Amino acid sequence: MKTTNDPRKNLIRAIEARISAGQLAPGTRLPSLRELAGEFSLTVSGVRRSLETLCERGVLESRHGSGIYVRAHRDSTKPEAACRVTVFVSGEDRSRDYCAHALAGVRKAAENGNTAVNFDIVSCHLQQLRSRQLALPEPDALILLGCYDLNLPELPGNCPAVGLEMHDNYGGRLSTVALDPLAAARTATDYFLAGGFDRVTVFTSELPSYQFRADIFCSTFRRAGGECGLIPYHQAGMECLKDAGSGYLFIGDSIAQLFAQEYRAATGRFLAADRKILGLDGKRRLFPNYEPFPSVSLDWQYAGRIVLEECVRRIVRPGLPARRIYLCGTLDEA
Repeated sequence: MKTTNDPRKNLIRAIEARISAGQLAPGTRLPSLRELAGEFSLTVSGVRRSLETLCERGVLESRHGSGIYVRAHRDSTKPEAACRVTVFVSGEDRSRDYCAHALAGVRKAAENGNTAVNFDIVSCHLQQLRSRQLALPEPDALILLGCYDLNLPELPGNCPAVGLEMHDNYGGRLSTVALDPLAAARTATDYFLAGGFDRVTVFTSELPSYQFRADIFCSTFRRAGGECGLIPYHQAGMECLKDAGSGYLFIGDSIAQLFAQEYRAATGRFLAADRKILGLDGKRRLFPNYEPFPSVSLDWQYAGRIVLEECVRRIVRPGLPARRIYLCGTLDEA
């Protein structure tokens, strides 16, 4: 085997040569990272990067919690078996909420894609998932549609996973798809400043993704010369909306909807007519009786399509790392 001055390239070539010579048969587990590091005079991180390169090429595959294996060669003359994906769907209304729209996007992407996918759809709230009340066969991948990471200490199973509207990546196992917090913060900053509001009250919740968006907005708005303060929505009342000189940002349309409904019940007027408000995510626009207010909205069917594409990417190329995928929303003024 020809060697180079680059130990990482030497490791890659050595493994490929051993596979070609039959010394490493398909399905064989490779030695540990430390053993390979000692053999090829590399650091453990250097070995890991070399093996990731071979995983990306389809030579090796990473099995979560087990190790790195020589990937079995597939017979291209035979049709591949369909991937099996378990989809956990959270939400209030299976026919209209954002999770249902995202699920429609997942299904449509599967119909139009090149990889056959079979789904196990599970309507599941956080408590059910956390208590492991679900007895399902191990799938090729998991999809979680909803904010399951509020109190979920670990993901079920050992396969790759993709989450919509989740922030925690669970130690690099979960790819996340969500509203781009920086792009949304810039849009919201421009919206309030263009309206002449340099003070904004931000209503947020305990959801990790919501807290992250709120922090990004406050940082962006302050850099633009504005002032803002955070209020947990469950600790706020109608008195927090008394200042007509302040703008009001709701990190999530569901929060804006609660306040808008309460305001109209108390005053008979639309909140957006009396205050400069903005919601983020556009979820409540999926309901026919939503209160009218501007929102930075996502196309949730498109988001579902991206979720499945990321899921299939990690199924067909085992060992690829999880990643964060942010989608830009559009300002939709009521």
